[in-house]
Amino acid sequence: MPRRCSASAPDASLRRRSGSHAFAHFGVLARPASLVFAAAAAWPPVHAQDQPARIEPPLASAQPVFLRLDERLSPANSFSTEVPADVPNGPGLGPLRLDPGRFRAPADVPHERHPAPARLQELIAVVRTNGESRGEQRAFLAGDDDFYVPFEALGAWVELPARVPLAMRGDEALVRLRDTGARVRFDESLLELAIDFPTEWYPEQVFTYRTGEHADITPSQAFGALVNYSLSSATSSGQRPQWNLATDSVLSWRSWTLTNELLHFDTAGESSTRRGLTQLVHDDPRRLTRFIAGDFFAAPTDLTGGLVLGGLSYARTFQIDPYLVRNPTAAYRGIADAPSDVDFFVGNQRIYHQHVAPGPFEIGNVSYITGQRDVRVVVRDASGHERTVTFPFYFADGASPRG
Repeated sequence: MPRRCSASAPDASLRRRSGSHAFAHFGVLARPASLVFAAAAAWPPVHAQDQPARIEPPLASAQPVFLRLDERLSPANSFSTEVPADVPNGPGLGPLRLDPGRFRAPADVPHERHPAPARLQELIAVVRTNGESRGEQRAFLAGDDDFYVPFEALGAWVELPARVPLAMRGDEALVRLRDTGARVRFDESLLELAIDFPTEWYPEQVFTYRTGEHADITPSQAFGALVNYSLSSATSSGQRPQWNLATDSVLSWRSWTLTNELLHFDTAGESSTRRGLTQLVHDDPRRLTRFIAGDFFAAPTDLTGGLVLGGLSYARTFQIDPYLVRNPTAAYRGIADAPSDVDFFVGNQRIYHQHVAPGPFEIGNVSYITGQRDVRVVVRDASGHERTVTFPFYFADGASPRG
């Protein structure tokens, strides 16, 4: 399905009275030592399937032009066109190529900058943000209670929105706390500056009940052998003893394993030996696959049970990695207004504890014994305030079907 690109200009002088949008071409100009992104627009609006794509001189506007994809281009993946000769520096640049999947949203608008007040009193204070200590930091005071903090330090604590302007003190950028809308308290006797920012400014913290990091599974390089046997005897009146012998032998070398089961029966007047499962197995821990030559169990289906077959088998086997989680797990997302402790309960048993900083957090990958359980999450801050959330969750022993 063809797709067109459109560009809308916020400047009213660039809009048509009909309110339509401009058509835009995109591209990457390939030079030997650089890549240049180009965008241009043409009036009136046209569709990519109506006429060949070409580059027009860019719109002359001090306002930014926002670009978006409206429909799918034809062909679906990309299109190419030669750069017209009337475009400045156009000849010799090579073809333009548009890949719809490679576009990214524009970055945030840079912070506005203005000079800082001429008279700023510098001081060293213990800074706390939403109850979390940041240690001794530089701060600046204008007047009685107008505080400024360095942008470099503040950017390491929270994600400052672009709407907050910066006050320039020489080459150093400062942030006026009044412009952030944060709650500010200063204790002159302790030289402590307490700042409460909106919790959504903090980066999200993610914790897992079972960590996904573990040592690689490396098969032993040495040769190994194991023989397990069972010998039993039974007697009845007037008859000779009956002997039963069962052996299980294993030979292993690197990723290869040879197994054999043997059964011997010695009853009154009859003696027989039977072979059990015999397999030559090769495991690939990286791909989680297993190759079997010999006897093996076929996976049961809805209509048949498990079957014992002989031949070759190659299948994915998740049991090779004991750390792999294959069943649905519980999770919880919340927001902490201050440094808090989070306790995760299943039933009345606490199975996980985590200290979190202010801001959004997530605790996931929580597994437990199979069955439906009541999950309870308790968030307790330093002041002793508690929030409790309870919800039911069914812990299955495998992947759940759709729906």
